[in-house]
Amino acid sequence: MSEAGSGVGRRASGEVEVPSPTSGVRRPTVLDAHGVTKQFGGLVAVNSVDLEISERSISSLIGPNGAGKTTFFNIVAGLYKPTDGQLLYRGRSIVGLNPNEITKLGIARTFQNIRLFSAMSALDNVLVGMHCRLTASALGAVLRTPGVMREERQQAGGCQGACYAAQPTAAGRADCGHESPGDARTHSTD
Repeated sequence: MSEAGSGVGRRASGEVEVPSPTSGVRRPTVLDAHGVTKQFGGLVAVNSVDLEISERSISSLIGPNGAGKTTFFNIVAGLYKPTDGQLLYRGRSIVGLNPNEITKLGIARTFQNIRLFSAMSALDNVLVGMHCRLTASALGAVLRTPGVMREERQQAGGCQGACYAAQPTAAGRADCGHESPGDARTHSTD
């Protein structure tokens, strides 16, 4: 993608800025893909994709079945290494990083099955995804030590507060999986 005449610029740090289409405010580019290609033998699954995603934007990648959307997301998540091209997250190359390293930077992917744990509340499903942000060791998590339990309760309380603030109606709270912002218990809404 050419930067000439597009309103796109680079900061001294090398970070790309793209103007917001609605406000005219320039926002830093979070994800910057240039010529990303992935081949599996003779099959070209992703062919020279250029994509820029600005901070605080809502973006989509659309295409027919078999167009390479999932393969591209797997490249971004570090599950596949691109055959060619450049992939930057906040100005830093993420090509060749392991998925856990990419997750630590702040990139995570979800899968098409959005109800992975149907017997759990929405809050419990969010907490499952937060385990990569906790400090507990694998052994501590298996043994359910007091420190691990305390950290999980703290995270649950933070999630509940955010969820409660975002969904202030009784119906919203029920959908979120808890009764009130101080109640650490959750229930299924199925």
